[in-house]
Amino acid sequence: MTTVKLFYADGRIYAVEAKGHTGYAQAGKDIVCAAISVLVQTALLALQKVANAGTEKTEGEGYLRYKVTSTDSQTLQASDIILKSMKVGLADIASAYPSHIRLEETKNVY
Repeated sequence: MTTVKLFYADGRIYAVEAKGHTGYAQAGKDIVCAAISVLVQTALLALQKVANAGTEKTEGEGYLRYKVTSTDSQTLQASDIILKSMKVGLADIASAYPSHIRLEETKNVY
């Protein structure tokens, strides 16, 4: 199962952690894993290239964790929109494949 954890502070998502493998299908044929990866990685790229947000990232096999390090309100607002959009997609996948993805939310802990 893949777990995606969203971290909140001041009502905004500021960090994301995705870990594990969905187990839906073999590597290279796992559409659930691919969908999750596309959403999580595209959100990171959008933070960097659209919102121009500073980010810190840690990654490894089956693992990606990143957080927004910018502090100005305009960048934080744009970042939150990007991350909430990602959350909408992840929630939809989680409702369709509940045995393969768990979406968790937590406040002020990273």
